[in-house]
Amino acid sequence: GGGFKVGQVIGETDSHGGRAKGRPYTPGNVLANLYRHLGIDPAITIPDHNQRPMHLLDDREVVRELV
Repeated sequence: GGGFKVGQVIGETDSHGGRAKGRPYTPGNVLANLYRHLGIDPAITIPDHNQRPMHLLDDREVVRELV
């Protein structure tokens, strides 16, 4: 749903399944996919209370395996 390819496992873990190997993903990466699907650039900035640009997401890279 939501434009995602669902029902899959992405990435790999150590032999104990405790730590991600390679490139670990964060909830921000999944939000980047959702924003992109909604037509919002994940790299967009908005001004903070001091008018300095602030990114919406810290992790703006989309999870390519989900699209």
